[in-house]
Amino acid sequence: MYSRGRLEAQPIRDNPLTRAYIGGVLTNAGLLRLALVLLASSPGCAPSRPAFVEPSWGDAPPPLPEQIAEITFDRTRCSGSCRSTRIVLRRDGRAELRHLTGKRNDSLFVAVIDSLTFRNLATRLVADDLFEGPGADPGVLEPFATSGTVLSASIICRRFVDQWDERRLIPGSRGARLTEALDSVTRRLPWARCCRA
Repeated sequence: MYSRGRLEAQPIRDNPLTRAYIGGVLTNAGLLRLALVLLASSPGCAPSRPAFVEPSWGDAPPPLPEQIAEITFDRTRCSGSCRSTRIVLRRDGRAELRHLTGKRNDSLFVAVIDSLTFRNLATRLVADDLFEGPGADPGVLEPFATSGTVLSASIICRRFVDQWDERRLIPGSRGARLTEALDSVTRRLPWARCCRA
């Protein structure tokens, strides 16, 4: 405090920052405060965040092609054990192709998809009515007995998912057009075997 132009030191016992530590010994109140601060700052005590689940598309309108950030395509064939091919194409140019047996990764291939090819594919998926109809809820996909195809496309906060059995598709149907659009792009990508999956 100021008194007659001089600065007077505040007694150590009245200073709230040092009140807990007096004469080299922590008081009970200081010890309790220190314990509470350490407990509150402990990462083990922080509440865990649940995993983010993308909301289903619902009745949202179709996106613009440039809004689509990721396209995934899964083909599964089962006879004894199930074998799958999973393709992920991203707007940032990354592409992955995985071959799986059950849940085991058999191989992983990577490629680069240029932005024009990705945008043309997104435009074709929108034009071929991928986003029409209710689609499938991402968390409630029905398993197929022997064969199945799942196609999804996502914008930043929402994903549209649909599924069908390719063996039962009628040529020229919506599912057949969407499958052909994906196949025409993925066949031309320069896939290179990657690290162990």
